[in-house]
Amino acid sequence: MNHHRLRYGAWLTILVGTVLSAPRVAPAVGSATAADPMIDTRGKLEIRSADDHFRWRIDGRIHADAAWFEDRGRVDFGSGTQLRRARLGMNGRLWRHWEFKFAYDFTGSGSTAVQDAFLRYTGVSQTTLTVGHFKEPISLEVLTGANDIPFVERSLPTALAPSRSLGLAATRLAGERMAATLGLFGEGIAKLSDTDDATQGLDEGWAVSGRLIFTPVRADTRLVHLGGSASYRRTNDHAGTHLATPFRIRQRPEASLTSVRLVDTGDLSDADALVTWGLEAAWVRGPLSLQGEYLAMTVERNTPSSIDPVLRGFYVMGSWLLSGESRRRNEASSAFANPRVGKVAGIDGSGAWELLARFSRLDLTDRPACAGGVAGGLEDNATLGLTWYPNDNLRFMLNYVKVLAVDRPGHAYDGIEPAIVLLRTQVIW
Repeated sequence: MNHHRLRYGAWLTILVGTVLSAPRVAPAVGSATAADPMIDTRGKLEIRSADDHFRWRIDGRIHADAAWFEDRGRVDFGSGTQLRRARLGMNGRLWRHWEFKFAYDFTGSGSTAVQDAFLRYTGVSQTTLTVGHFKEPISLEVLTGANDIPFVERSLPTALAPSRSLGLAATRLAGERMAATLGLFGEGIAKLSDTDDATQGLDEGWAVSGRLIFTPVRADTRLVHLGGSASYRRTNDHAGTHLATPFRIRQRPEASLTSVRLVDTGDLSDADALVTWGLEAAWVRGPLSLQGEYLAMTVERNTPSSIDPVLRGFYVMGSWLLSGESRRRNEASSAFANPRVGKVAGIDGSGAWELLARFSRLDLTDRPACAGGVAGGLEDNATLGLTWYPNDNLRFMLNYVKVLAVDRPGHAYDGIEPAIVLLRTQVIW
């Protein structure tokens, strides 16, 4: 056995020596670079060419949550723990102007586990073209990535905004102050398709969505962000009946662990079209920031003599970074990102600390006594938060959510006011 090990070791020594001593082959004409690739491992794993025309990065995230519900016996929300997200993906650049991204969430199942999956072209000055599966350009908070949202969960009114869909979109910059995005979208890949016998003959829905951003003030630690977005969506048509597959708007109480929805429109399968629009604003000055949005959706129904109900909601939030950092905006998406930690915990400081407060409302009731009216209920929530960023890759979050009011006459949830404590441990790379 020792003899075999010596023999294999000798062959390995010869092979390594041959590779190291071989002359370096010059790159072919038209290759990206004549220099060795560059590897960056500072909080990430990225390989790129010296001219940055090629780039490959493996990224991922783990969000582990715990939730405790104070429900006083009226409703069993179900306290406990969960792995909220566990994603692994890759993004990169090919031949300078082509960028791609793919992410898979291992906490999902089937097609719902695929998140972003798109190709982007950046070869036109001040313009990017994106095709694939990505977020429709609606709502500042929805467009803010889950790694960067200030609270453990997004606010109540985001139930009215679409998320990822298959589509094509163009983003155009007008100097440093304005940006506009317009896209044509189908459904998200998680939706049923006509390969399912239950939906044979289904014509997929489509949407036109757009967003306009204006930044009158933009400096290192100062920002004024104003914007608006709108979407017109034709719902999918089942076998020529002009009836959509099951469709409803409902929302958890800003805690994903429970399956309880305190507000819920119920079935709206006779929805022929959805008109969604929103206004957004944010202000940043050093460690202080404010942000707010208003979202509304008109449900155009094809049932004769029915009204077209309007669903609406808003939120306002404030943030104070006690350690002096400032919130950042991702210029590619015109959405916010986590602050860069000034003094890393355990190295030269104690990390970054943030205090947060938010009020949110979602109103899913409109003229319930009329034909086609909706009695989904109204919910108000208030949230206080404390977040610790030891470094740019870790985040520990504590949120206290108080349901201030649920106005849903005749329903078991009417008048309920539970309190929720949420904890999150987050690591990203």
